[in-house]
Amino acid sequence: MSKKAFLFSGQGAQCAGMALPILERFPRAAAYFEEADEICGFPLSELCKYGTEEELKETTVSQPAILLCSYLWFLIYREEHGRDADYFAGHSLGEYSALLSAGVLSFRDALHLIVKRAAYMKRAADKARGSMMAVRNPEREKLLSCIRHARYRRGLCLDLACLNSQKQLVLSGEEGAIREMAGEIEASGAGEPILLRVSGAFHSRLMEEAVIPLGECLERTRLHPIRGSILSNVSGRPYRSFSEIRRSLRRQLISPVHWRENMHYLFRAGVSEFVEFGARATLSGMLRQEEANCHAKLYRGE
Repeated sequence: MSKKAFLFSGQGAQCAGMALPILERFPRAAAYFEEADEICGFPLSELCKYGTEEELKETTVSQPAILLCSYLWFLIYREEHGRDADYFAGHSLGEYSALLSAGVLSFRDALHLIVKRAAYMKRAADKARGSMMAVRNPEREKLLSCIRHARYRRGLCLDLACLNSQKQLVLSGEEGAIREMAGEIEASGAGEPILLRVSGAFHSRLMEEAVIPLGECLERTRLHPIRGSILSNVSGRPYRSFSEIRRSLRRQLISPVHWRENMHYLFRAGVSEFVEFGARATLSGMLRQEEANCHAKLYRGE
């Protein structure tokens, strides 16, 4: 039997009306949305149904919204197909969806963690004017030279945030540094810079103050036996223990997301079918950038 991996979207995968097709297809989803409203302390369900793109991009809304909707699509898939996956992997926030779907976190605990995580990240972002930038089709040596020059000769606060695929990586740092780098990258032919509409410098040293309080929340959270293999963004490999999960989720706030490494681990493990859960086919597209013929799709009740 071929191996299968379930993939879970990260922040940025939200979209207006993301809850509507779920509620139409899965009547039991209403109870989950009601519980989410109680945990979040605001009407997440209404925002997932009728919120604007502007409202949904707010970190404290987008993170619980994506986790909730990704998990509900997973439940629909499991109800309709009955088969679990050999591997679970999520991009940044998506790791929590992967841990929830694999049974390591309960629904309430996963949502509580994400609500806290989003609040800590927002607090850190409000204190530092940070931003992020994707670089498409990077010329590796030219880009690394630009980054080294910016960081070590000019002292700019700039970090690698996501290594997504051979055709895309993301930088994170102070707003001014990101804007300067965008100009330099374009001028040097090191890639195509795209400034991202985000509210902070995620996966960078500017998130440092969120690490300790999130770590304290993780220590208080009960973890359940691992079902299948769940990949870590930090190490690029499957988790081996509860302590590693807690340590990695803390470090993930200030460390790069090694998504390309996650993908290649799955390729080497013999995975031939990838099912993505979320509102947009973000991860499926990255997979096809690495392996044009891979069987990857965003699940929509097919």
